Amino acid sequence: MKMKVNIEIEKNDANEVQVSFRNHGNLALLKHDYILFTLKELITKAGTKLIIDLGGVKFIDSNGFDALNLLSRLGRKYNSTISLMNVEPEAMELIYLVRKYCVFDIKNVQEVNAEIG
Repeated sequence: MKMKVNIEIEKNDANEVQVSFRNHGNLALLKHDYILFTLKELITKAGTKLIIDLGGVKFIDSNGFDALNLLSRLGRKYNSTISLMNVEPEAMELIYLVRKYCVFDIKNVQEVNAEIG
């Protein structure tokens, strides 16, 4: 089974790193190892501000949350921070259900799009 995980990483001079997942609807078991491998190196650089753009991600499984939690713990160890942005309503509901809303700095929660018919 071939899996393609497309992670876009943008860095700036202010120690900010913005990460986005394109063409993904979820952060699930098959992707979390690759995500951890890629982001672990970034978060362990002292003072990094890691901004994870979850736009388009509607589902996060327990392994995805485990990966985010590990990154958060590593961030604290290396005086780095993690922010989540553009969180879809479905993903935000999961974040509340697993009580992770106070673990991350969450910005720009997407609104539910109402269909007009």
